[in-house]
Amino acid sequence: MHQSTAELTPEEAAMVDVVREAKEARAEDVMAATATVRAGTERIAGKTLGDAIAFYTEHRVANKKGSTQKSNGTAFAFLIAVLGESARLPQITRDDARKALAMLHRQPSAQWAGKGLSIYERASLAEKEGLPCLSSKTIRDSYLSFWGALFRYAVQEEWTARNVFDGLTVEVAGRKTEKRFPYSDSDLTKLFAAEPWTPPTPLKDELAIRYWGPLIALFHGLRRGEIAQLDATKFQVQNDVMMFEVTGDVKNRNAKRKLALHPELIRLGLFAFAQQRSSHGLLFEGQAADRRSIWGDAFGDWFGRHRKKLGVGQRGQGLHALRHNFEDALREAELHQTAIGQYLAGRKAVDQVGANYGAGDSAQRLFEAINKVRYPMLSFEPA
Repeated sequence: MHQSTAELTPEEAAMVDVVREAKEARAEDVMAATATVRAGTERIAGKTLGDAIAFYTEHRVANKKGSTQKSNGTAFAFLIAVLGESARLPQITRDDARKALAMLHRQPSAQWAGKGLSIYERASLAEKEGLPCLSSKTIRDSYLSFWGALFRYAVQEEWTARNVFDGLTVEVAGRKTEKRFPYSDSDLTKLFAAEPWTPPTPLKDELAIRYWGPLIALFHGLRRGEIAQLDATKFQVQNDVMMFEVTGDVKNRNAKRKLALHPELIRLGLFAFAQQRSSHGLLFEGQAADRRSIWGDAFGDWFGRHRKKLGVGQRGQGLHALRHNFEDALREAELHQTAIGQYLAGRKAVDQVGANYGAGDSAQRLFEAINKVRYPMLSFEPA
């Protein structure tokens, strides 16, 4: 039987306390050691790729502008498609990095090509159909740079020991630089000689963008996302000039601009249409960002199908080719690469002059410039 401390001498009771404290200390040491081993085991297993991307996105990407968030999201979604969301960071190797890069080189550059298919199916489609693939610049700037940044962050956080993308370069030997071509004069004539432009039948409700959208792309060079986000309330008269603004989640700060509406679009009734829509907000009914926060994809996909149905253009051309026709029209008007030409196209100005356009008394100058954009081969009749 154990003797109570009350029956012990003071010296014996003190010794019992010392023994008890020593046992408790050893128990704490064992618990601490166990926790250390457990933490070490978890570190060896490592954070998953999916968890790392979620954490990195929340702490490093969420405060970036919308287009940067979208670009990161696209790059990370592709990496997960190749390596798997549950892949452990310490187990991802240099060979895995090269595997992801090689798969990128096989992806078609056109977003509509194989839409809805897996990355492997899209790669097979590109090879079978001979579609142009992602350019080396896109791979380097829009994928590889984001992957490298993710893994540098992972090394800093001690989730993995090395950045497997560090020093990995894009293989460009034997690859041709992709060039997007404008539609030929005959293609433009054939395209706009068909419905809904000939005979002129402006479409209503959610289909209105199919009539007006390509015309806006042709006469103003707007990108499809810019067209889809046009705000009817931003169509206003300034200094006797009918103006409109390009706003929203656009490609860059230069894409946000105030423009004089092309006189041909005024004649066809676009300003009047915008006035009718002013109480609705968006110029075109039914437009919204998709799950990737991208605007205008559905509209762009429709145009791709429509031009193919008409036998217009060549493989890989879509709505964006009309923007290149606009650039050619600027060139013909001797506005290409000028400050006002760069402003009209929503590109970085060659000097600081372009920053002043769209404000104050520049409305008339903008109208005079856009009025020089002409397509002699085309003739439109208002509805």
